[in-house]
Amino acid sequence: MREPKEMPVAFTSAGKQLAGVLHIPAKTNPLCVIMCHGFGANKLGTWSRIFVHAARTLSKEGYAVLRFDFNGNGDSDGRYEDQTFTSRLQDLDAA
Repeated sequence: MREPKEMPVAFTSAGKQLAGVLHIPAKTNPLCVIMCHGFGANKLGTWSRIFVHAARTLSKEGYAVLRFDFNGNGDSDGRYEDQTFTSRLQDLDAA
């Protein structure tokens, strides 16, 4: 059986490009977990080691995992101060 893979991904939400990492398991047609960081954080911030470890563990167990930066955070487009709960819900829907 092959090892899970990790690949950078980009997608669009409300005209902004969002950045993420997709963890792809060896399993075909896996269920997917979307990991979302909190306000003031990003996929590479304080929680990154925990999120990366959790994503890799879930991927080894056969789940696909997407962890991404909301707009205005990390590697995603936008300004942090322009975020709203509504914009975060749009980003999550796009993910």
